[in-house]
Amino acid sequence: MLRDLDGAVVGHLAAIVEHFWSPFSPLTWQECVWLLVTWTDGEGEPIIEDYPPWTAVDEVRMGQIEVERMSTGISGTFSVEWLEGSERDAAWTRCGIKEPAGYYLGGYHL
Repeated sequence: MLRDLDGAVVGHLAAIVEHFWSPFSPLTWQECVWLLVTWTDGEGEPIIEDYPPWTAVDEVRMGQIEVERMSTGISGTFSVEWLEGSERDAAWTRCGIKEPAGYYLGGYHL
C-alpha cells in the first residue's frame, strides 16, 4: 500500500521477480523486478523495471518510493506499507501484475 505524507492511502505497489535470458549473458538466467503502481482511482503507471544493482528495490526496502504520476506530471515520495494475508490477496486480485510487461509499459487503467 502507498501512503502520502499525510498518511492517506493513495495507491498500491505490486512487485514480482521475473527471470529472463539475455543474449548479452547467454549462459546465465538474469533477474528483473517489476514494480507496478496503481492509484486508488484505478489509474496505473508504466511498470518500473529494476535490475542489479537494485536501486528501486533498495528504495522500497527502505519503506518508500518516488513516483511521477503520468496524468498530472507531479512526482512525489510515498511510504510503502506491505500488506499480509487476505488483505494482500484482495489487493493483488485488484492491482497485481497479471499481464506481460508490455501491457504496462505505457500506463493503463483497471
